[in-house]
Amino acid sequence: MPAPERDELFTLYRIAIDEYRFEVKLNTDRMMHYVIFNRAIITVASGLLKIETGSWLNLFVALVFAIGV
Repeated sequence: MPAPERDELFTLYRIAIDEYRFEVKLNTDRMMHYVIFNRAIITVASGLLKIETGSWLNLFVALVFAIGV
């Protein structure tokens, strides 16, 4: 079996690097969306804490905080 040519190896290396960059960008974008969504949920829950207290409202706020966590 002949050894692969240098150009062929370079092409395979470039494909591997492109795949790595794609995976890193995908994971970074996914993490940013999660962080923004989580921050919005916790902000909403904190805002609900300032409303009048009631047993059903406290339960709802606890549920919203649990979703954020």
